[in-house]
Amino acid sequence: MLIKRLYVQNFRNLKEQEISFSKNLNILIGENGQGKTNLIEAIYILSTTKSFRTSKKEELIKWGEERAISFVEVERDESTATLSLEITKAKTKFLRNEEEIKRDLSTLTTVSFFPSDLEIIKGAPSERRRFIDKLIVDLYPETLSQFFAYQRALAQKNRLLKEPHQNLSAIEVYNKILIDNGEKIGELRKAASSLLTESSTRELELLKSPEQTLNVVYEPSFFDETKMKAELSARVSLFGPHRDDLRFELGGVDSRAYASQGQTRSVLLALKLSSIKLIEEKRKTSPVVLLDDVDSELDEKRRSSFFEHISSSDRQVIITGPRGRHLEDLPGKQLHIQDGHWIKH
Repeated sequence: MLIKRLYVQNFRNLKEQEISFSKNLNILIGENGQGKTNLIEAIYILSTTKSFRTSKKEELIKWGEERAISFVEVERDESTATLSLEITKAKTKFLRNEEEIKRDLSTLTTVSFFPSDLEIIKGAPSERRRFIDKLIVDLYPETLSQFFAYQRALAQKNRLLKEPHQNLSAIEVYNKILIDNGEKIGELRKAASSLLTESSTRELELLKSPEQTLNVVYEPSFFDETKMKAELSARVSLFGPHRDDLRFELGGVDSRAYASQGQTRSVLLALKLSSIKLIEEKRKTSPVVLLDDVDSELDEKRRSSFFEHISSSDRQVIITGPRGRHLEDLPGKQLHIQDGHWIKH
């Protein structure tokens, strides 16, 4: 899987332009505030339908303009597909091959590395759930419907719980939907955790990390009817997959509490590299790898091992960073940005 070309218009500060990419390493260089992350964000939204930076779509539109557009041409298995996104203040419209769709998470699969991803290790449980769920959908796109069915039922149940006169029979209907879909989600998360455990320990070894093992432990939150009284009193859903968590044990120790800054980075790299390998094994295609200023978070030893490892296989990598770093010495197509405009060097 690879991105052949990207077109953007009025997306944040990016000027109207079309950019073509190498099938291997693409190095995007520029100073802070020029638009490096904006380009990565445009690709990420086309892949996942969501921004990793904001939930306010108006922030994605260039100041003073009415709409923003991003378009990507994707090649996979000798076939080509297009994805496009049009954002206005009133509506967000996705199209695949010029046909409007609600969402598409399988045409363009990405694995991303952002400095904010360190929150997966030590941040809120929602960050870990988001990470494991994206991996599940990347591996098994057909499971997306189960996650949406659960979220819809959860929203309806919470609405009913907040009403002054709670409708118990209606709440029980949604409980059944939540239990049915919740069990399936739990099974998927448990299986994905096991896959990550096996793969991540191998990645730690390849990264020459001094830590020996990484164990991904799924911590489920179960709901049953005996817990209904507590939820009625709290007027919110207290139990179920939306309260699940993961624990990353590095050398048998919980990394949330005890991992050093360097160890936290090793855990994150191992998890992300494992995600890439698992997708390649299951889907028989490589995801596009997006790296936004990630080398700033790594020491020299980890950075060297990581870049050697990530570029050792035939996969497309798009990486950003400022001038003056070692990125300009890497073999690959270089693009330099100034004031929202990309120039090939």
